[in-house]
Amino acid sequence: MDSTFMGMLAGLGISFRKSGKGQIFVVGTSEKTRASLKELGLQHLMKIEPAEGSWVGRLDEAREGLVLVDPKREVDKEAHILECHEDLCMADDANLDRFKTVLDILGSDLTTTTGGQPKTTG
Repeated sequence: MDSTFMGMLAGLGISFRKSGKGQIFVVGTSEKTRASLKELGLQHLMKIEPAEGSWVGRLDEAREGLVLVDPKREVDKEAHILECHEDLCMADDANLDRFKTVLDILGSDLTTTTGGQPKTTG
């Protein structure tokens, strides 16, 4: 699970929090992945279940509601990577320092204020 995927989860979590609809449960991950999610502050946007959580035995039930995205759909990969990393920064202020180089390379509009808080400009 790389930072782009974690950023995608952050974006979903932020959207669910704003709309009040939906929630994310991360299940079946390694201890290293759980630690990475928490280090990025994502435990505030989703429930990170332990490997032996109550979800065990309910995977088929969870999968029934999944909808596949059209694999032929064109995606601007650079824009997607940028959005995911910006969402990580919105999820936790500390992530701005972690991903500053990525944001700079991809041309992010995120800047720091004098207090170090990320904000969008424009």
